[in-house]
Amino acid sequence: MHEYLGDADPRKYLRKDDLSSVLSNTDGIPHPLVEIFLTEAVLFIERNDTDLHGAFFIGAYLRRGNLNNVNLEDALLWEADLIGARLQNACLRNADLELALLIGADLEKAELAQADLEGAVLSQAVLSRADLRGANLSMANLQRGALQNANLSQAYLINADLRDADLRGANFWGADLSGADLSGAGNLTKVQIEDAIVDGGTKFPSYLKEG
Repeated sequence: MHEYLGDADPRKYLRKDDLSSVLSNTDGIPHPLVEIFLTEAVLFIERNDTDLHGAFFIGAYLRRGNLNNVNLEDALLWEADLIGARLQNACLRNADLELALLIGADLEKAELAQADLEGAVLSQAVLSRADLRGANLSMANLQRGALQNANLSQAYLINADLRDADLRGANFWGADLSGADLSGAGNLTKVQIEDAIVDGGTKFPSYLKEG
């Protein structure tokens, strides 16, 4: 269950409404109306290598935004539109990105440990050298994603779609791949998945079956 927490800098608040947002704290009391254009909000982020720890960006339109190096630890970004966004070296530890759109996003070296990405769309996203330890990627779409040397140890990839992804050097130690579809994935070895959790529904690339 999602929860709104505390009072924060109103510049951290951004929702689907193009002009304003009314949020409630845990007591149900509305925060003041925040009159802010989405483009201005993105510029605020771009101009400051800033700390947005715990920010509320629920359903936010941040498409192609420059969020490199931004601290979004514990941020609420469920259903956010981050298509084509730049998130290199961004800190998203423990962030809620459930159902977020991250198609073609650049998350190289991003910190996503313990992040919730259940049902997120990460097709063609760059996740090379990203830290995804313990992240929830169940039912996430990672088709044609670049996951070279990504750390997915103990991540949850139940029913995740990894078709045609580049998995060269990715760490799947202890990862739960139950029902995951890795058919067509490139550069995957048996050694990489020998300590992963798999079941009868896990689909592997044909070259592993033949090897």
